[in-house]
Amino acid sequence: MIIDGHIQHHAGSFETGESAHDASHLVKELDRARVDAAVLVDACADVRSSNDHALAAMRAHPGRLIAFANIKFSAGERAARDEIERTVGAAGFRGISINPSCDHLSANSKLMHPVIEAAMHYEVPVWIATGVYPYATPTLVGSLASKFPRAKIICGHLGCELFYDAICAGRRHESLYFDISFQGRASFQAALRELGASRLLYGSGFPQAGAAVMKEVVERTRMPAAARAGILGGNIAGLLGATAIKELEKWAGQTPAFA
Repeated sequence: MIIDGHIQHHAGSFETGESAHDASHLVKELDRARVDAAVLVDACADVRSSNDHALAAMRAHPGRLIAFANIKFSAGERAARDEIERTVGAAGFRGISINPSCDHLSANSKLMHPVIEAAMHYEVPVWIATGVYPYATPTLVGSLASKFPRAKIICGHLGCELFYDAICAGRRHESLYFDISFQGRASFQAALRELGASRLLYGSGFPQAGAAVMKEVVERTRMPAAARAGILGGNIAGLLGATAIKELEKWAGQTPAFA
């Protein structure tokens, strides 16, 4: 099964009439790219409306669109925990997304601790946007991971331009995972060589990048078939948990990726 671990889903686009983030448009793009399912990530827009749109998309396309809750840790512990309970606890979201740069707080801020603790309680991953100074560097995410070595923390975009820092963080903190969206062949191959395949997650960052771009990079890179299958879906499926896997398996053999 092929799972895009990072598709952008911004509530603000619905208000302006843009179609790029519309759920039906996203599913059509998955079909064109021969991808079975995708994780919806939005860490910038208004939290409540963002998560409500993600919930509607997930319910409209069960088993194909998987929602991560947009959480603002700058809002304080009570607000963050309440929204996590509403989305992950009650609505079936399968993870949490954080953008430290939007919060104007460091990724290893103490305000992140309640978010990580809640994620561990619900056994879901936390995706953190990285690649921007001074709040969202892979080094800071690594510092956070050192305090919560059993948490499922995903370093988003493999650090963007800071991918060497992301690789160094991964070598130092073995619990970190890495979404490879917005990367190229050279940086992906460097991460594969230095970190191995088991912690790398295919993600496109659509619509900022085509859903098939990074998928083709992974498919054309020489590696064992099991390693490729893990990067393209197996690794993120393991992080999402048994309930999500059961939902995804309903589509096995039915989506264009299996045609």
